[in-house]
Amino acid sequence: MKLKDITEKDIWNIADSSAIVARGLDYFETGQIASREVKG
Repeated sequence: MKLKDITEKDIWNIADSSAIVARGLDYFETGQIASREVKG
């Protein structure tokens, strides 16, 4: 799977907790995401 093909459902499936997803969405919605780095 390519990074550009990841869906929100995929993120929910691999996240350790809903708090992690919520925090990431908050970062995105408030414009705090400046760049991305793929690991693993």
